[in-house]
Amino acid sequence: MRFVVAIGIEDHIQEVLDAVRPGYPFEVRAGPVKVVAVDCDAELVSFPLAAERYGADPKRHVAQVLSNTRNDGAPAIVVAIPPLEVDATGKPMTLGMDTEEWLTWALNGALETLRDSVGDLNEVSVLLYLEAVGMQRRARKALDVIESVGLSWQR
Repeated sequence: MRFVVAIGIEDHIQEVLDAVRPGYPFEVRAGPVKVVAVDCDAELVSFPLAAERYGADPKRHVAQVLSNTRNDGAPAIVVAIPPLEVDATGKPMTLGMDTEEWLTWALNGALETLRDSVGDLNEVSVLLYLEAVGMQRRARKALDVIESVGLSWQR
């Protein structure tokens, strides 16, 4: 499995690039989805975005695999990840987890759901567009978690 981490907001590109440490097991791309999704098999997106674009039926704490039939430049497989629930102060509430714990849980759940749908993930390229999962302002945390999760899924 290969992760492609992407960001589209110009103001945050440098933050993502600054967060990358040598040896990270993924590629970083910048630009619109049509550009960064080239050669990716699947994309992880938040449930609200997946519901709006691909018809996801949100279920709390459960990832969902969808087919992208829109011909919008995104990968053919879309994995909707459960949203990070926050209280009025912005503090994460999902299952009592902080943001990093939630992201680890959500990514692992999404990858398990993807594996259950397509089988072996060894040859799969997964796009994680930071805006699509609401992590554009937490690049360092997101990249640390992606590295940890990505390494744990490698055989």
